[in-house]
Amino acid sequence: MIVQADFFDHWKTKIVNTRCGAEGVLCVLRLWAFCANRRKYIFENMPAERLEAICGWTAESLKLHQALLDAGFLDVLEDGAYYVHEWDIYNAKLVKNWANGARGGRPANGLPNRNPTETHRKNGAKSGENRPEKPSDEALEEEPTENPIETEEEPTENPIETLGEPTQNPNGQNGVLGYDWLSDKRRLDKIRVKKLNKEKSKDASETKLSAFDIFCDEALNNPAAGLSPENTARLIDAYAEWTEYRRLVKKPYKAQTGKLHWVQMRRLVEDRAFEAGDIAKLITQAITNEWDGWYFPEKIDRICADKERAKKYAPRPEDPMSGAGIPAGAQAFGL
Repeated sequence: MIVQADFFDHWKTKIVNTRCGAEGVLCVLRLWAFCANRRKYIFENMPAERLEAICGWTAESLKLHQALLDAGFLDVLEDGAYYVHEWDIYNAKLVKNWANGARGGRPANGLPNRNPTETHRKNGAKSGENRPEKPSDEALEEEPTENPIETEEEPTENPIETLGEPTQNPNGQNGVLGYDWLSDKRRLDKIRVKKLNKEKSKDASETKLSAFDIFCDEALNNPAAGLSPENTARLIDAYAEWTEYRRLVKKPYKAQTGKLHWVQMRRLVEDRAFEAGDIAKLITQAITNEWDGWYFPEKIDRICADKERAKKYAPRPEDPMSGAGIPAGAQAFGL
């Protein structure tokens, strides 16, 4: 399991520490360790209380659960399952080892077995029975032919065509020194098939929807209450810049993340009285400072507090019936 060196100084960790203390930060590490031990990072049909029990949280119920969601350590998928945010990406090698272990170990890359369990002996033959007989002294003393070159077999015109058919030597063994030429042909075929499958998967991945596509669909099909089409288009343009920035830093989002981001923006507009310009400023500031995210609960709370303060101390409107610009209600005091 990989833990980044800046974990304790990361803004997500600081949010959990502010809300739940040092015990909450320790619960994050317990959750990651649970993923490594149980070999899973998506939890389906799991209540929030059980998730907190896995983390070892014993204080106020649902407090750690909400802190993990707001900080971004935990995501909620479309089917309601919990997804430990990008744990599989940072531990990609570990996840790959799980898959290789389920298949019996690291793949052999299509190379022939250099130590086969089945030898080239005849069925039931023992060691040494198929060896050629040693020529006698009389056979060695026989005179060679006058022109031994003429007795040699002529080579085939196209020896490549015979690659798939092993030659037979007088001892009944395939090839030279028992080497199976078919293994090379099979290995080349496997390499070709693997290359074709890789190209097909690459073409298929190009047709998948991106986070920006899902975001646009949600913004158009589930618009925020009180948000005009012009402001919706402004949010779409701002999110396009954000996804392009994530692509340039080689940290693209998954497609489902686009829906989560739109839900966050819609809640800001409907519940926190945010405007499209406020959200666009958050995204622009995140890109300028090269942050990993744009949604910070502490910054959002600060913006809401500033809005309430500005609204509270705003100057009262003047009475439209007063030609001298006397504030409304001043006539009651004889002013």
